[in-house]
Amino acid sequence: METIIKVFYSWARRYVTASKTLSHNSRTPLASSPLARNWVCLSSDGSIKIEDDFAAAVGLLRDSNGAWIFGFYRYIGNCFVMDVELWGILDGLQLSLDKDFQCNLIQIDSLETIVAIQEDPIECHKSTLIRRIQQLLTEVSLYHIQHIPKKENKITNAPAKIVCNRRTGIHILEDPQ
Repeated sequence: METIIKVFYSWARRYVTASKTLSHNSRTPLASSPLARNWVCLSSDGSIKIEDDFAAAVGLLRDSNGAWIFGFYRYIGNCFVMDVELWGILDGLQLSLDKDFQCNLIQIDSLETIVAIQEDPIECHKSTLIRRIQQLLTEVSLYHIQHIPKKENKITNAPAKIVCNRRTGIHILEDPQ
């Protein structure tokens, strides 16, 4: 029973820490909603099908008006849930930088992932994915990481559930219209 209480207490502390730091770790306060013209919105999610040893990260980039810029997905194979979330952010940030987008709103439904990314890099994360994301965040001009509830992340939830391609590497999705 004591172990269960410790685990719940640990999660509660992480939630409180994340709630306090979400708006403080951005380089600048988020522009008023809707996004300012020079901002793009990166939404990402992951899908894991344990019975099939299948995991894929999915994401999309939209402009300040919410219009589709591009989507992407990466087949990962068998991995932890947090790693799938991290791959989506890493790929999305890299693609955003490749297109020279310097102001990024990153939306994700995993509070644990946000907390891990926003921890002080000096703590030397064991996760290479987290260290790489932190490095990419130093290369963008402005960013803000925003937690959104899973039910509001439908824009990436649906594509994440239907990706079944096992080809390796990142795949870019053109405008669906």
